[in-house]
Amino acid sequence: MAYATTEQLMEHLGWSEGGAGVTGGRGDVTAKLQRALDAATQQIVNDCGRDFTNRTATKAFVSEGGYELHVPDLVSVTTLKVDDNADGTYETTLTTDDYELNTWHEQDERWPYEYIVRLDSCWPIPLVGGRRRLVQIVGTWGWSSVPAEIEQATLIAAARLVGRANSPLGVQGTADFGPVFMRNTDPDYQKLIAPFRKLVVA
Repeated sequence: MAYATTEQLMEHLGWSEGGAGVTGGRGDVTAKLQRALDAATQQIVNDCGRDFTNRTATKAFVSEGGYELHVPDLVSVTTLKVDDNADGTYETTLTTDDYELNTWHEQDERWPYEYIVRLDSCWPIPLVGGRRRLVQIVGTWGWSSVPAEIEQATLIAAARLVGRANSPLGVQGTADFGPVFMRNTDPDYQKLIAPFRKLVVA
């Protein structure tokens, strides 16, 4: 799912029905804008290392002992089970009294959960040569809604892609001092997505 709509992109571009920039039938224009939005959305997923939509899925994790279990962006938990003896069966189901969902971004209520603190015990440690994914979580992963900054960054990136059709050799237009070239990176785009980039530890 794209992070913005074709209607939003038309408004961002300053287009109107039958106005400048709109050529071909309504369906052709909508399809063109949707392709740009889909590509821009994937660009943001690649640049940020995370998806801002959400989906329900079952995931299994390697725990390293201790009280904290780091997880991908998590909206909510349906069930949380532990394989206590590494036999491939998740025999222990934890209740909400046994764990606590936390985020490193407590100041931002939009942010999903990023780690789970176990309150009743420690997370299991994988045995040498044994099974490693000892924690299973059924839940909703991703973000509850697309942040406004990501939506705006999508529009900026999509508008650039739409402009490419009218930009042979990267020239978007001309000015008194010569050709105006499309930039490969947009500072506003970079600033908008910067807080949402996943940190990669080398």
